[in-house]
Amino acid sequence: MLGLDYGLMGCAMRQRTSVGFSPTDVSGLIAWYDPSDLTTLFQDAAMTTPVTADGQPVGAMRDKSGNGYDLKQNTATARPTYRTDGAAHWLVSDGVTGRLEALLSLSSDPSLCFHSAHRILNNTAKDDIRLFDLGVGNGALAATFGTGNYGWRHNNGNNLFVPATAGADAVGSWERTTGDTYGQSRFYLNGVQQTTSSSANGTNTVTLSDTNFFLFGNPATTGYMANVRLYGAIITASNPAADRSALVSFLQQQY
Repeated sequence: MLGLDYGLMGCAMRQRTSVGFSPTDVSGLIAWYDPSDLTTLFQDAAMTTPVTADGQPVGAMRDKSGNGYDLKQNTATARPTYRTDGAAHWLVSDGVTGRLEALLSLSSDPSLCFHSAHRILNNTAKDDIRLFDLGVGNGALAATFGTGNYGWRHNNGNNLFVPATAGADAVGSWERTTGDTYGQSRFYLNGVQQTTSSSANGTNTVTLSDTNFFLFGNPATTGYMANVRLYGAIITASNPAADRSALVSFLQQQY
């Protein structure tokens, strides 16, 4: 059934994107980050020195949603790097300190979907490496991968899905709806929903103590930073299937 659904959704994706689809067409868009758009990248957090060439540090990345959730990094030694091969464009985080941060205006139990076009470079450090980290303490939200599986992690529980493979470009979509328990959260890989492989404290619920968003990992969780290529990231409220599929197709075109 999933295979048939994916085929039908694929048709919808091609139709939506063929007529100039943009993430801003989706209702519930929270933030959109696009490393291929050099006008959004700066070497410093003050956004005074633009990124112009391969290998330069990224101290800030503008949010293209119009909501103003620009990602920044004040510490020069903790900035990811802009890379390009002339066709694709991406950020590389070192898996040690490299990260970007923003403060999102969300409820303590938000409907949320984090879409990421990425290539895992190293998934052997931990079993819950944080690509997206929101909040601290129990009940936090983290979109993760690692030696185990892709998953949602909450510091006092998790919901795990398919194994995470290093070295392959992919789009992951971590999705939840207000009121969901840990075990009700969902994950899609390249647009296909994955079944839960295991869940810990699955009946627990999310309660964010803050809405500080960290891309590539939270410095408070030492050793859990992501070493990845990031081709693009989009944060939305939970989407209807057609919108989710269009976003996945859009991000797949970034690599």
